[in-house]
Amino acid sequence: MQPTLEAIEELAARARSGAVVLSHQRDALRARYEHARAASAALGTLVAEAHTQIQHERAREALDRAWAAEPATITAGPEHAPRAIAIASLESVVTLEREDARRRAIWSAATARAGDHFAEARAAVDSLRDCAASLSITPTDALLDRLGLGHAPAASAVDAVLATTDGPFEELDAWALRECGLTERVVDARRRSLAFDDRLRSLSQPRASAQIALGDRGASCARWIARVGLGDAMAKIVDRVESSSPDATRIRVRIDREGVRVVLVGDEDATVLGGARLAAAWAEALALVLPNEPSIAARAGVDRIHRTAAHALGKALFFERPFVTRELGVDPAQSAVVARAGLHGALFELRRSCAEVAFARAVLGAQPELATRLRDAHVRAVFSAPDPIWASHVAAATLERRAEANVLGALVEATLHARLRDGFDEDWFRNPRAGEALASELAKLRAAGAIAWLREASRAENDSDAIAHASVAVRRRVSEAFERATR
Repeated sequence: MQPTLEAIEELAARARSGAVVLSHQRDALRARYEHARAASAALGTLVAEAHTQIQHERAREALDRAWAAEPATITAGPEHAPRAIAIASLESVVTLEREDARRRAIWSAATARAGDHFAEARAAVDSLRDCAASLSITPTDALLDRLGLGHAPAASAVDAVLATTDGPFEELDAWALRECGLTERVVDARRRSLAFDDRLRSLSQPRASAQIALGDRGASCARWIARVGLGDAMAKIVDRVESSSPDATRIRVRIDREGVRVVLVGDEDATVLGGARLAAAWAEALALVLPNEPSIAARAGVDRIHRTAAHALGKALFFERPFVTRELGVDPAQSAVVARAGLHGALFELRRSCAEVAFARAVLGAQPELATRLRDAHVRAVFSAPDPIWASHVAAATLERRAEANVLGALVEATLHARLRDGFDEDWFRNPRAGEALASELAKLRAAGAIAWLREASRAENDSDAIAHASVAVRRRVSEAFERATR
């Protein structure tokens, strides 16, 4: 007898939170996918996510084990033992390394190891493609849409987002290079590109980062949630973020149960961008615990972009000068340099996601020359690209990187922020009435999906017009933030 949709929903939620799923239960999820999707878009997404996670997990674990067994290793000096660097902390280590020669040695060692683990990465890519096939999803790249990680119309917004942010990013990037001791001499004038280790180093911003008290950043990121009247939701968020270390890992939001309990894990990075990522994780966690719907799928949402939009909203707090001065306690005279660093980091991450949007679909569509596609897109977006061997590893992490979801979330954030600012002024994060409005907008976004929400917000007649209006909102958002951060 086929299990009921309610039983499938409960099983999918358990699987998504990491619970053990038996083979017959896995088969039941796959067999009931089309029925679940016909019953509810949100339930279909939940089932597809759970099935994909189960099927893809073995390949991802094999890749993780390969990196754990043979991490990037460098020799710190004749008097020091060799140092092993975990893949999870690689970019943080490179970003924080001030010495040019040592930074390049770290990146070169990691790139060599990426080549050693090519077979495991390729197996993970094949596993991803098999996930779509096992659910009879064609074309293969539609898997991103079915998992709430993308939306076909959103892909058309990438060029608009890049064009919108080209000017501010170029100006901020020149400043960022100088701040980090990376003058224009490091730029290859023929290709207008940086070595990738220098690209990561430009995100460190030591002068700006020193302005923010490290021990209070987590509290500052959580405090605004209570100020706007959503303090009750914080009881459902478990903060297990560790203090900053030289080997900091990216902050992650781990779902224990939709709408009930989420956990923040990772190591706090001491940079301004690290603080912005922490604030983003808190906002994302808030989006996940706010809903009270009885249905698990309804709590998760139609396309999951409510969590990505909240993530973008939280990250943007670090380039808002009122937040920087009033919540982070930065001297007003230094708030501009912190906001500038925050905006540079946010634009870098948005543009990096833009570079990966078409790449993710090319991966799932088994298109040729992935390394060339990755390089060209990255040089266009962030003036730098990792070595070709990294393409397989980026491809293997397609689900985790959430490129299209990140771009779509940024499109939603610009409009969402405008509504909060218009209703509650620029310091909406201190207004006790703003929380109710924020919760309401996230609920609408969760129930309707990103594109439908954007259509309603802009009163657009079709999806393309909604994306166009959202792109204009991003341009306005970035221009205003750039003007305030560079005064």
